Amino acid sequence: MYDDYIPLNRENLLLAEALKDSVAITIAASNLGSYYRYTQQNDSAYYFYSKELEFHGKNEVSEKKANALLYTADVQQIEKIYTGAEEDAIKALAILNRLPKTEYRLDMYWSLYNLLAIISAELQNYDKSIDYYNESILYAKQMQNGFMYEVYSINNKADVYRKMAKYAEAIALYEELLPLKSKYEEEDPTFYAVLINNISKTKFQSNNYTFEEVENQYKRAYQIAKKLDDEITLMSF
Repeated sequence: MYDDYIPLNRENLLLAEALKDSVAITIAASNLGSYYRYTQQNDSAYYFYSKELEFHGKNEVSEKKANALLYTADVQQIEKIYTGAEEDAIKALAILNRLPKTEYRLDMYWSLYNLLAIISAELQNYDKSIDYYNESILYAKQMQNGFMYEVYSINNKADVYRKMAKYAEAIALYEELLPLKSKYEEEDPTFYAVLINNISKTKFQSNNYTFEEVENQYKRAYQIAKKLDDEITLMSF
């Protein structure tokens, strides 16, 4: 069945185009875009999400259109096409602002502000990035299950302060998350190791540390990641 997914949706897209069925076109194109995004084939993902957007009305205000814009923004950010990514994210937010809030739409708000924060940080617009992370935190707090989103946004915000050489602010945010370990370790057991490593790196960069303290934190974080056999986290050491 999985092997038939792409041919089936391509066939559906061709048929929908022949029938000029805009609803069917958006569904098939979205399905294809999602598949290629999941498999990290970003050029193809962008092509099919853009195809979907062609058949949403210019003035259409819908969750599906906002979702497609979120995904085009996401794949463009990955490919470092920052201007296009930022424009599409802002368009998606403009649509969401005209729709009633739901849990899924709050999730979309978080994703969009998080994305804009990442883009701003990549462009070294650090103050703007901090503002966007603050917005993402506000939306995470409104979600029923937004705790991990809030944690990630706070950590990412601290990362930006570290890039700004505002080490005290960064460390304060990282350390704010330490007592919450029991809440996030079940969902993301490697995050605690990432957090300790971030603190040790920030203290080292600040030149305000004792070697023994930083070394112990680094070793502790490494041992946790090693025990969990988390290759991605280990690559950050």
